[in-house]
This record gives sequence, structure tokens and C-alpha cells, in this order.
Amino acid sequence: VRSQTHEWKKTLWLEVNVENMEIECKRFVKDIRGLDKETKAWEAFNGVDNELKNMITSLGAVGLLQSPSIRDRHWQQVMNATGVKIEMTPNTTLEELLHLREERLGVALEVVGRLAVREHRGGRRRQDAAQEECSFHHVVQCVRVQ
Repeated sequence: VRSQTHEWKKTLWLEVNVENMEIECKRFVKDIRGLDKETKAWEAFNGVDNELKNMITSLGAVGLLQSPSIRDRHWQQVMNATGVKIEMTPNTTLEELLHLREERLGVALEVVGRLAVREHRGGRRRQDAAQEECSFHHVVQCVRVQ
């Protein structure tokens, strides 16, 4: 499991196949949870299980960030709100995105990703947009406090 996730982390973020990686992670989770009851008490088991859970959650955020709906202004919103500089280039790896998530930016990145996708779909009412923007700022305040 760890050797596979280590290889995935080297993948350029634009080339991450979120769906395939999520399927593999879920297969790994199913396999390790099928082990003997005694192994579930081991620290190694818990470490791998947590790593897979975190990877599945992070892959969801990566999928949102790969959306063509994401614009430079969305990245700017996250950077302004959190005070963390994010430089996304074609050479950015999945590991670098995972590191951002560890810095508690994951929630802010996910919120901005969802907002961007909704904006892209169009047809939003002003009230919905204002409410989502307010929600984003609340989330970012929570991220700053943590």
C-alpha cells in the first residue's frame, strides 16, 4: 500500500486519475480490513488505514481542483484568505497538493473548488452566490484558527 501511494505522490497533479486512484484506495481498504482481528490492533494497520482514508479525501479535492471551472481568481481567494502562497504549475505533484492539505488548506481548497464548479454551471442567483461567499469566508476563518 505504502509503495503504491508513494508512487502516486510523484504524479503531476494534472495527470492524476482521481477515479482510478480512489478505486484502488477503496480496494486496499477492503483488503486490509479483511485481515485477522488481531492485526487491527497493530499500529501499522491503523497507520495504513488512516493514510488511505486521507488519500481518498484528498483525491476528492484534487478532482475539484482539476475542474476547468477553477480560475486564477479562485486560487487568489484561497491565498488571500489563508496567507499561504500556492504556486500551481504543470510540474506540481500530487504530493505537493497533499502537503497543502496537511497545512489545513484542504477545506478552503475544497470550498473554492465547489464554488468554482457551481459558478461554471451558471444560472446561480445573486443570493446563492452571496451565501456561498459568506460560507467560504467562515470556513477560512476556521482554518486560520486551527
